[in-house]
Amino acid sequence: MTTDASGARRRLLGATAVMASGTAISRVLGFVRTMLVAFALGNVTTQGDTFTLATVVPNNLYMIFAGGALNQVLVPQVVRHIHADADDGEAYVNRIMTAFLLALGVVTVVAVAFTPQVMSLWMGSSWFSGRLAAHRGALFFLAYLTMPQLFFYGAFFLIGQVLNARERFGPLMWAPIVNNLVQIVVLGSYAVIWARQADHSVPFTGDQVLLLGIGSTVGIVAQTAALLPAMRAIGFRYRPRLDLRGAGLGQTFHLAKWAIGYVLLTQAAAVVVTRLASDATVVDPTRAGPGLLAYNEAYLTWILPHSLLTVSLATAMLPAASRAAASGDLAGVADETTRTLRLANTFIVPAAVGLAVLAAPFANLVFGNGAGASDWRAVGLTLVCFAVGLVPYTIQYVCLRGFYALEKMRTAFWLQVPISGANAALAWAWVTLDPDPMTVAPRLALSYSASYLLGAVITQLALVRSLPTLDAAGSLAHAARVLGAAAPGAAVAWGLTWLASGHGKVAVAAGFVAALAAFGLLFVLVARRVGVAEVDEIVGTLTRRLGGRLGRLLGGRAGGAGGRGRR
Repeated sequence: MTTDASGARRRLLGATAVMASGTAISRVLGFVRTMLVAFALGNVTTQGDTFTLATVVPNNLYMIFAGGALNQVLVPQVVRHIHADADDGEAYVNRIMTAFLLALGVVTVVAVAFTPQVMSLWMGSSWFSGRLAAHRGALFFLAYLTMPQLFFYGAFFLIGQVLNARERFGPLMWAPIVNNLVQIVVLGSYAVIWARQADHSVPFTGDQVLLLGIGSTVGIVAQTAALLPAMRAIGFRYRPRLDLRGAGLGQTFHLAKWAIGYVLLTQAAAVVVTRLASDATVVDPTRAGPGLLAYNEAYLTWILPHSLLTVSLATAMLPAASRAAASGDLAGVADETTRTLRLANTFIVPAAVGLAVLAAPFANLVFGNGAGASDWRAVGLTLVCFAVGLVPYTIQYVCLRGFYALEKMRTAFWLQVPISGANAALAWAWVTLDPDPMTVAPRLALSYSASYLLGAVITQLALVRSLPTLDAAGSLAHAARVLGAAAPGAAVAWGLTWLASGHGKVAVAAGFVAALAAFGLLFVLVARRVGVAEVDEIVGTLTRRLGGRLGRLLGGRAGGAGGRGRR
């Protein structure tokens, strides 16, 4: 490995460790929140799906109207203006923030005004039967309270992308901790106040809706406000600017239209999946199957390793790849992408194997309590089906960042057409041909995995045409070697969990911990023997950074956003 490559890898891992530390704490708290949802509402209940729909739709709307443009376009554009403009891009950032916030404000007002019509797009046909009228009313009431989150989601990620463009990666990953703490208090209060309510098939009361709806929105507002000190720490002061014409925003919005189209494709598939999943729970009260909440719980578990490392790696990669692309250095973009792929797969391949092997005991321990004590197996099976697609999803995700750095948004859009089409078509076919509600969520998860297997193949092939020096074959060979290193530990882990199954929660917990430890230890040992050098780099860097940051946090010397801003 050359000195430059080694330095770039250390830089990438160092930035990743800062983000991963915040993400790790946030995700742990997120699991506590998810456990409280399962405990208070159950995994297969109409109440659970009502709460999930009302909180998921505002996030989906944000992704449709702003998420694609912010996540895929803004960082490369801000990087260009930071290096090209005399004021380090400050005027450009003020203008682009003003334009996006105005657009978000208008869309949010319209969404709130037409909340029932908006929600009906995500609701399966069974929601409109007469017997669900009271549940439908509670859902609309709850959605009126959560719909304003659309604006604050947009503001949060807008500020976060400006910070990322200036390579201040930590705040965006640490701020969600605030939201999770608020949600834990809200859901914990709900569980305590209404602990004796055993029938989760009845509609929410007005008081329950007020607590859940207002509490959910307050968490998103607090999460957004937590980023403001980080903006001040980098010396940026937002000043609204309405002089938008002739200010260089045309290229940004030209790219943004393709990004929005890309997200529309993904959300169109998500609407199909959401409608199918929600119908599974409410279509027949005597035979309700794992639906939207079970699917969502499995998805949130599945996405954890991706959020912990891949998102952090790709976020750290994008500014560097964008600088290389802006200077015409295609080999540099290819190097950044290849490096990120190898590092990501070193972690994601064993994570996917571990999720598949440990899904059942994990679901039992996390989702098999309280109201969810009898239906956790549905979440476990759905998680196994999701695990199949984790590596393909990661490959497609990282390769897309290569296209974003090159500002080839049109290519990214057309690549998403067959992926979203396959997801929607497979989901509809597998559920329609076999409408058994007991297996709807697992089949939807398998549809998702299959679509991203297709996505990984076509996206990587397309990127090689744009970046001829991209080492795609080497990256796949590396992933195969990592898979081989994970196999022995997986076999031992499965044996330990099998021995512990059926002997009560304590035995399951002990077997899970032992299996997880054995799997991790054996993977590291075998990976070293077969020459996977990235294992030591990842473990060493993350351990040092996580330990140091947590030590400062516990010691009262975390430094906050200001400390990160001075680095």
